Amino acid sequence: MTVLFADLTGSTALGGRLDPEDVRALQGELFEFLNAEVERHGGMTEKFVGDAVVAVFGVPQAHEDDPERAVLAAIGLRDAFPEFAAKVQSRHAEDVALRIGVNTGEVVAGREAAARGELVVSGDPVNVAARLQQGAVAGQILVGTRTRLATERAVAFDGPLQIDAKGKNDPVEAWVALELLTRPARRGVGGLSAPLVGRDAEIGVLMALAQRVERERAPQLVTLFGQAGVGKSRLLAELVDRLGPDARLLKGRCLPYGDGITYWPLAEAAKSHAGVLETDTAEVAVEKLRGAIAETVPPEHRAAVLDATTWTIGLSLPGSKPIGFGSADVRGRLYDAWTRYIGGLGREQLTVLAIEDIHWGSEPLLDLLEHVAATLESSAVLIVCPARPELLDIRPAWGAGTPNATAFTLQPLGQQDARRLVDELLHVDEVGEDARSRILERAEGNPFFVEEILRMLIDQGALQRQNGGWVASSDIADIPLPDSVHGVIAARIDLLDAASREALRHCAVMGRVFWPAAVGVDEQIIGALSRRGPVSEQASSVFAVLRAFRL
Repeated sequence: MTVLFADLTGSTALGGRLDPEDVRALQGELFEFLNAEVERHGGMTEKFVGDAVVAVFGVPQAHEDDPERAVLAAIGLRDAFPEFAAKVQSRHAEDVALRIGVNTGEVVAGREAAARGELVVSGDPVNVAARLQQGAVAGQILVGTRTRLATERAVAFDGPLQIDAKGKNDPVEAWVALELLTRPARRGVGGLSAPLVGRDAEIGVLMALAQRVERERAPQLVTLFGQAGVGKSRLLAELVDRLGPDARLLKGRCLPYGDGITYWPLAEAAKSHAGVLETDTAEVAVEKLRGAIAETVPPEHRAAVLDATTWTIGLSLPGSKPIGFGSADVRGRLYDAWTRYIGGLGREQLTVLAIEDIHWGSEPLLDLLEHVAATLESSAVLIVCPARPELLDIRPAWGAGTPNATAFTLQPLGQQDARRLVDELLHVDEVGEDARSRILERAEGNPFFVEEILRMLIDQGALQRQNGGWVASSDIADIPLPDSVHGVIAARIDLLDAASREALRHCAVMGRVFWPAAVGVDEQIIGALSRRGPVSEQASSVFAVLRAFRL
């Protein structure tokens, strides 16, 4: 769980000279301001006392990116606060500022209480978050080391600083959150790289499909299923690299939370094609879109396509409303315009439209993509949708109505391929067989887990470079799960219904390998989970009449 503490500086002097009614009104406005940003990022306000707020991310439901959500909420609060402060200055002639502390760790919290909005969290991470907030200067965000490690691919930091914390014998290491990175770093271990491992068959299928699409002008919808970290995005990147400059890549990502994200991936794709920058004004963005569409779409359809793309992105044409939008046929106009736009791109050259994390996609987006895939003709468009298995929970018939639809599932790497991945990342064999085996055992064939465990061991100094190679500098017999990996697993479990979570809780007391019937748990419940990924059924069991599973 990640905890956010925010405190208003300058409020003591202000409260000393205002009427109680004015103080209460100011506190109410402050709460609305803080709570809106917290909830926008999927957090929950745990308590609000006077001019301070405590918010938590990860309860009642864990998400794999809870630390990132918390830091982005903090940055959003910091960046939006000057407007709030200006209102206070104009009304009460007093300067106020916000200081924030964010920390990640294991805390004690009740799921049932959280569901009722009665959450109370406790534990050392909560205390440290409070100390970070107290150590921050006005307008500053301080985060703990675990929070920084979990978010450094998306957020720029400065530091570290040493904060004297009450109740701690040693200073607490803190990092200053600066801003959201324009281009988030790719997953992986900084400075280490490896070729695609263990996916020869899958990349062969994708290359064959892409070549068929280009040769026959036959659009194709491909869904890559797999659990988080199994290598879906890496496989897509390899496909694009192998296709080379003859293929155009347009990519968008579905977001798990936020406002105005219904068609977010298509908006990203359109902006990428037109070269629209985040710093562009609305007028500049529209003109870039107009020029890009003019090169792709026949003249008689350009106005409708431009209206659709500007509406999708959240822009509007200067001095006018988009044609037809807001009327009863908005869906048909949107479908027709995007089909013409994407079809035009595919008639120019092979176009790969990648919609990542489509399991988070909105129903309208899924409908539109299926329509485009089913109705495109004579256009070299390959639509690739990496997805987790839960997509089929919300859309069991995904792609079923599309004539050219393919889907396959990426499994974790086998032991030999996982070993090769470690060797390729470290490039040498001096790590030691014992250390390598423990890393592989912990990662269980998941490439992301392999990389995150290596990154954690390098950050902690347990793996160090010596004489051009890597060696285990300390005992790594007990390798803890990195917060990033723990977040993925916790989020997967929290997606389960209450009965399934309770069944897993009872079975977990037996260890990684367990026999549900031995602890009074219905084998059918666990068997159903094995088809969704949290557990796997063993091929054999040491007890003839009991089914065995592995967490």
